[in-house]
Amino acid sequence: PYTPKQRSLWHSTSLSPSLRECMTTEMETNLGGVTFVSPVLRDSQKPEQRSYWTRRVDQPQAVNSGNPQVPAHQSPITSCMRMLDPPIRLTVRGRGERPSEICAENLAEFGWIRIFHWIGPETLSGGWWDGPYERDYFWVISEEQYVVWIYFDRLQCQWFVHGWLD
Repeated sequence: PYTPKQRSLWHSTSLSPSLRECMTTEMETNLGGVTFVSPVLRDSQKPEQRSYWTRRVDQPQAVNSGNPQVPAHQSPITSCMRMLDPPIRLTVRGRGERPSEICAENLAEFGWIRIFHWIGPETLSGGWWDGPYERDYFWVISEEQYVVWIYFDRLQCQWFVHGWLD
């Protein structure tokens, strides 16, 4: 069977830039000025400070026109990352350095997540100028195919969930 490819309304070949701008302005007028946000990358060692959301009305014109000025060494954001601010403390089950199951009280819709595969660690430390940190970051894939971004805080001896991919 034929499965049509889903395309985004905002895909660069779907609409002319002027028509896209006109539609966006119309939607903002009807829905409110804070309706549209975009991820913005910035240079930072801490993962939670590498990107943030900005309202369309606060963006430079280059971002509004669909041509973000991203440094060459940074790749575009390709997945929808749900980042928690602040990260949420995890309850863990299992033996050894890596838990076999994780659970976050505030994320009750997930319940206990059984970890199938680990990617990492990416160890980061520093921050003496604004608060020291020592973290081991991991991407974990659950048996249910959730892709979750967690870290172990070495200073607190505690696991946290920092986000997940939608």
